[in-house]
Amino acid sequence: MLHAVKQGKSGIYKRYSGVRDGTERKVSEEDEITSAIFGPHDFLESHLVFHFWREIFRLQALPKVFATGVPKSHRLDLWPKRNRVEPDAFLQFEIPDEKPINLLIEFKWRAPLSGPDQLHKQWKLFLTAEERLQSWHVFIGPEISQGAAAKESDNVWRHKGEDRLILVSWAEVKQVADSLAGHSSSLGKWAASVSTFLEKIGIVRFEGFEHLKEMTPIGQPSFESFFRGWDHKFRGFQDVPEPPRMDFLLTNRFFTGSPYV
Repeated sequence: MLHAVKQGKSGIYKRYSGVRDGTERKVSEEDEITSAIFGPHDFLESHLVFHFWREIFRLQALPKVFATGVPKSHRLDLWPKRNRVEPDAFLQFEIPDEKPINLLIEFKWRAPLSGPDQLHKQWKLFLTAEERLQSWHVFIGPEISQGAAAKESDNVWRHKGEDRLILVSWAEVKQVADSLAGHSSSLGKWAASVSTFLEKIGIVRFEGFEHLKEMTPIGQPSFESFFRGWDHKFRGFQDVPEPPRMDFLLTNRFFTGSPYV
């Protein structure tokens, strides 16, 4: 499907922006997007898939997670099920002479989590205690407030001083895809198609605050609460804190007409 969308041979992507033809009772937007974008990772060489996720984690200021050797193999399971829990993906990298790296992944698109504890259940019930030691939980959505709220309510992902829940916006996925699109490898071809696909469905890379990693306030912020981190007493610009992370706001504005959830 990535090829058809990129070459203008299909308008199926319009359904992911809410367009309906009236003939389908249900459109499985999240599952179709997951399959179209990340299904090819089941066929790409392990070191190329590893490279993509290394860049995702580098963007989250976590380069050390993938600072290991080249993986000898990887395994991608889409919609695996254990203990009545079904995350969207479970990706495992086997690395010679190193501990494995596991990614438990939940993708969201124009829909809420299945309950406020969905991510908690995935981490605690899907993974074994041993797997959790080598795992990272990745939440990817048009905006990250749902993942941030889950972490704030009960941070079960805290391990040895680090949070194992990683919040990634689709805009950041596109940013990484853009950076890889020029590669001559099959990863570059995949990344170029993904970038076009994401742009077609309304994800546009935001250039203004890419370097900022502060999270946006959780819930339904008012104008005042949105800027709650700013000091209202002016003491010169040297003391003004960095503004909150805003990269996801543009994608959410596309769907709701408002920058807030």
